[in-house]
Amino acid sequence: MKESLPGFIDSFVSPPKRVIVNKVPLTDGPGYWTLQNFGTAVSPYQVYNKAQFFSYFEQNGYVVKDRWEVHEMDCFIAFHPERCVRFFHGLYFEHI
Repeated sequence: MKESLPGFIDSFVSPPKRVIVNKVPLTDGPGYWTLQNFGTAVSPYQVYNKAQFFSYFEQNGYVVKDRWEVHEMDCFIAFHPERCVRFFHGLYFEHI
């Protein structure tokens, strides 16, 4: 399997009919990796460029059937407010 969410469809013999992803950090700027410090734990986050993320699924024959905002999750990056993600995304794709 690929190291990144975009790319995982490449590992299937035939593409799944439906793909649901939740709690995905997307940005209009360039994608990047960061660490989020929760006090008791540190977690790596990969923040995806929104256009590239959607393009990957479109190129593999998927259309967005539903999307939602996950306001319970955000990504705060100290000293880099331009890189902060106010909320994450949930997406439902269907193969056409």
